[in-house]
Amino acid sequence: MEKDEVLAQVWLSRVPMQNKLRRSLLGNIDAILNAYQLDPRGLRLTDLKDSLTQYKKQGIGVIVPSDDQYQRVFGSYQALGFDVPFLLYIKGNQSLLDKSGIAVVGSRQAPLYAQRVTQELVGGLQGLEACIISGGAQGVDTKAHEVAMGRGLSTICVLGCGIGYDYPALNKRLFKRLGQEQLLISEYPPGTAPRRYQFPERNRIIAQLSKAVVVTSAGKLSGSLITAERAMELDHPVLTVPWPLFEPCGEGCNFLLETGAQLITSGQHLREHLIAFGLIKEEEIKGLDPEE
Repeated sequence: MEKDEVLAQVWLSRVPMQNKLRRSLLGNIDAILNAYQLDPRGLRLTDLKDSLTQYKKQGIGVIVPSDDQYQRVFGSYQALGFDVPFLLYIKGNQSLLDKSGIAVVGSRQAPLYAQRVTQELVGGLQGLEACIISGGAQGVDTKAHEVAMGRGLSTICVLGCGIGYDYPALNKRLFKRLGQEQLLISEYPPGTAPRRYQFPERNRIIAQLSKAVVVTSAGKLSGSLITAERAMELDHPVLTVPWPLFEPCGEGCNFLLETGAQLITSGQHLREHLIAFGLIKEEEIKGLDPEE
């Protein structure tokens, strides 16, 4: 790939522009460079090149629409007009993007029941080539990443801020480990502080990277419901667990069950559903005991 292609798409992702126009230019290098020449709006390609050089020194790369891997992951969604990311900044094992992604998401305020459910369901995928995808938040997300690594599964963390901005700060050590052993990704420039609107944007990427979305805890207004909704728009299975009545952290899960999500009650049950959906092959799990 020519370097000016990467720089052009980085410029497009950052320049102030109406979103409709920005979307129309996505992946069209000649049109992007023409727009740049007409009005760079204070963003020079030479400055962007210097930024990318600094990111590289920090182990941070970038994936853009002209990359083969981007097209494998997002190309079909782009062709159908879905809101795909303009690019992704990445740190860690880039090859994980080519694994079968299973999202596991839930509330930040995760009671013991949510943590136990998350451990059971993620642990139930032990021994598979699945990659656990979550958002790096406190609560269920953190539990999903930690259990995945503890069970020998790969995991991808999709950030709602820039790589290098440790949010939440309590997960600083987790983010460091994910960037070294697994994969951190973000559509925001490294170091970008979190803003409220960025988390729903992050959630659509989680849905697009995943062949199925598992919700283990969700309140009425949980961001996990946004992830589930985005998954349903993509015709991806959404699976969740029942919660007792009057439990605020489970109201969203019960709502999903009422509106068509698949009921799961154990790690083995989750495996069986993924086989039924054709997301994993039955022979891949023969002889594997998720309790081991």
